[in-house]
Amino acid sequence: MRTLVATDLSEASDEALRQAFASARSAGGPVAICHVMPEFAQVQGLFPLDAPSDLAADFEPRAQTINAMREQLRRVFPTAAEDVEMRLDEGAPYAGILNQAERWRADRVVVGSGTKTGIERVLLGSVAARVVRYAHCPVLVARPVAAGAVLVATDLSDPSMPALRAGAEEARLRQVPRLVVLHVEEVAEVAAAPAFFGAAPIALPENLLQERREAARRLIEGALERFEMTAEIEVVYGDAAHEILQRSESLPAEVLVVGTRGRTGFSRLLLGSVAERLVRDASCSVLAVRLMAE
Repeated sequence: MRTLVATDLSEASDEALRQAFASARSAGGPVAICHVMPEFAQVQGLFPLDAPSDLAADFEPRAQTINAMREQLRRVFPTAAEDVEMRLDEGAPYAGILNQAERWRADRVVVGSGTKTGIERVLLGSVAARVVRYAHCPVLVARPVAAGAVLVATDLSDPSMPALRAGAEEARLRQVPRLVVLHVEEVAEVAAAPAFFGAAPIALPENLLQERREAARRLIEGALERFEMTAEIEVVYGDAAHEILQRSESLPAEVLVVGTRGRTGFSRLLLGSVAERLVRDASCSVLAVRLMAE
């Protein structure tokens, strides 16, 4: 597995480095570290008369950045190999990370849950959310968390099923014995007739709810059997994002796995606003698993 981990040299990216190298140690395969620099270097190239006469000075910011990246790695993961590849890009952070992920043919991208770009702000408002949305491969949004279970959220659609296999692999890499698969049935009250006829909404009968619960469980069991996996299965009713986030805390979950896919040439989150909330609001790490774009 080829793992590209992004760092902005902040403490938030310390956790990304830690989890990326820990997983790579279990899975095997190379790790590269990516940092995206401001565009000032590009501006110098456009205006060569304003650039330093000493061409070596052009490389000084890059050399200093690479040294800072190596120092961060030595501090966070002292046992990492000295020959870890350091990759630099320039421009918008999310675009640089995506560019390097594609050029390096990464199998996984790891990003932190916070960053500083002049002023401290939340990374998920821009960089991590865009990396998750547009990356060609799975993305791990790494957060510091105590050891716990691996929780896989599925809406039972075909694109969400590869998340089950990814969840089992994540449990193996992390040496986590407990794998839980959760499906949330969003069963709202059903109106007996259109509201403008004045009909009062009625709840679905318990026997129908039970049938839906059992059908969902059978689908999950069938997928687990195909993947030759074993896991605990939970089917609950309610608001999907709320129930998944609540369960990730009550387990507690070490990592939450959710499926994503792309459509019409643009990648978007499979679960829409639900998945965006999971990536943004989960207190644990979140692994967004990419399906082939349609």
